[in-house]
Amino acid sequence: MFRTGRVICVRGHSPHFGFHDRSRRNPLFSIPRSVRSFRLGRRSGLIQKDLRMPRKPLIGINTDYRSSQKNTPALSVVFAGYYDALLKAGALPVIIPPFPENKDLNSNLDQILDLLDGVVMVGGADLDPRRDGYMLHPSVRPMEERRETFDRFLIDKVGERRLPLFAIGAGMQLLNVS
Repeated sequence: MFRTGRVICVRGHSPHFGFHDRSRRNPLFSIPRSVRSFRLGRRSGLIQKDLRMPRKPLIGINTDYRSSQKNTPALSVVFAGYYDALLKAGALPVIIPPFPENKDLNSNLDQILDLLDGVVMVGGADLDPRRDGYMLHPSVRPMEERRETFDRFLIDKVGERRLPLFAIGAGMQLLNVS
């Protein structure tokens, strides 16, 4: 397809079917070429031309962790409000579970962070103040060790990469001490 003056010509077709008066403002041409999708008239014989739209941002969400009890297995939890808010804002949530500490932790997390445009650190129980050299106050409900260890590692990696970070509750506590 090529343009000549006021006419859009399609090779192998009569030019008047693709006629376009460029003197009138067409909203289609105010959208950058790389993001618009359009269909020329049925008579032109062209199939719809789709150009890729920009992708939605992928935002990682860390999860809360609950260790196994007598009759229940260990599980990771993300409350619906976190990912509903991201979806409403036009982003796609990516769940980041608290990986156990092992030799693959660094590479597994790097692979996930390579895909992300930002991270949300969710709320939960309190950080254990003993890990930072303080006494445990009776009102503190420390989070599971696996989650706290992973979250500290995650926030360090996010900081190294300078990814945008939104911290809520325990995530904000962690951001404060990191």
